Amino acid sequence: MGINQAVYIEQQMISNGRSPNTPICIIQEGTTSRQRVLTGELKDLSLIIEKHRVKSPGLIVIGEVVRMRSIISWFM
Repeated sequence: MGINQAVYIEQQMISNGRSPNTPICIIQEGTTSRQRVLTGELKDLSLIIEKHRVKSPGLIVIGEVVRMRSIISWFM
């Protein structure tokens, strides 16, 4: 559901005060051998999804916790 609503999520979060530079992470097919992890900024969320042809199932993580990826990337 989040992947399909990315444009709305991006617009609403920014229009309600979230910084466009907020870090984001998109995890497609998490915990499977087909897992993909894409990172960027909130202002580019829908662009990243479109550019990389991200499909559901997927999870969108928004906020400073995304910066922890390099520390806790146990699956990669």
